[in-house]
Amino acid sequence: MKKVLKIIVGLMIFIVIGFLALTTRKMILLKNMEKEIARYINDNEHYEKITNYSKATTTITEYYCKGDKAVLHLTSTTNGEENARKLLTKYYEGNKENSYFESNGKKVAILNQDQGSPISKIMILGVNFDNNLWSLFHAAVTTSIVDAQWDGKECYLLNGLLFKETYIEKQTGLMLRRLDGTQTDENGETSDIVVEYEYAFGNISESNFEQPDLTGYEIQSD
Repeated sequence: MKKVLKIIVGLMIFIVIGFLALTTRKMILLKNMEKEIARYINDNEHYEKITNYSKATTTITEYYCKGDKAVLHLTSTTNGEENARKLLTKYYEGNKENSYFESNGKKVAILNQDQGSPISKIMILGVNFDNNLWSLFHAAVTTSIVDAQWDGKECYLLNGLLFKETYIEKQTGLMLRRLDGTQTDENGETSDIVVEYEYAFGNISESNFEQPDLTGYEIQSD
């Protein structure tokens, strides 16, 4: 009986040590990812493209930022429907915003909107725990982390409660792809919502901030 008890205790100790070792390793990996992404968070000259798609819809967001200027292009398409395309472009400079909207042949420009505060940037995504050790521990316990490749880049593939099939580039800590839930269409068919990210830092051309010709637009002022 004592021998059996020793075996059970030994197995329990082995399991606990293994759990702690694995969790510690994942905490270190997650913390390193957080450190890598930190150098990009406040970057003020970059390009980001976000492609959000499912079986029903595709939305592409492109964002250029340079100093106190930024431009955001958003194109939304309903898959399988002709002319089901919406385009929104916003130009920011300081506290001012100009918006251009196109849908079903109609074009509207809303000019000189006062935001009251400097532009807010699109968040560059990675992992972030705000120096909260419990959040880091919880993520490590509930997330699997394996080596993977995405678009030719060496990545970590995270999967669990907080991260759904999320690819984080090893070299930069940047998020490259993730699942963002599911979407059900009018026929009751469910598909994954996939989000993919592309980035470029520095050397943003001034031509990206040139606003369109107002010919054909209905002009509105804030």
